[in-house]
Amino acid sequence: MTIKDALNYYKEHFQKCWEDEKYKWVAVQHFQDKWDIDAHDFAGMLEESLSFAFNLLQGGMYYAYKMICVLAKQDPEKMRSLFRHLYDENLPLGQRLQPFRAGCDELLEDLRKNAADPEKVKNHYQDLRALFVYLSFKYPERYFLFKYRKKTFLCGFNPST
Repeated sequence: MTIKDALNYYKEHFQKCWEDEKYKWVAVQHFQDKWDIDAHDFAGMLEESLSFAFNLLQGGMYYAYKMICVLAKQDPEKMRSLFRHLYDENLPLGQRLQPFRAGCDELLEDLRKNAADPEKVKNHYQDLRALFVYLSFKYPERYFLFKYRKKTFLCGFNPST
């Protein structure tokens, strides 16, 4: 199979692909409409701007959306600073990802110290998946959302057949 075969498949099945994927673009637009790094209520703005992320930031035992909101409420200025740094396209990507996660580690440790049951505060879930959701919401022309499925891509196209 070639890339041309994949593109032809995508074009032929575009309506199904769009139905399966349009929620991502709705979420990106919602984020773009609501995002304001200088918002007075940064935590509230962050929660609202990411509220359409659905399965991109939550599901099963994955709570990236919930925890980014909790951490932002705990220390909105620190979280604002982390997002400013993450979104600074003048820096190489590698110099933005780890500091964001390290900052979330610090916020999680502070949360754990003040928690009624510190054993329940185990993870902030701000992994590479979550960070790339944040990046793709801010810069959709540069970062692309996708979900890898074994042996399939482009709405069911199987390159091994």
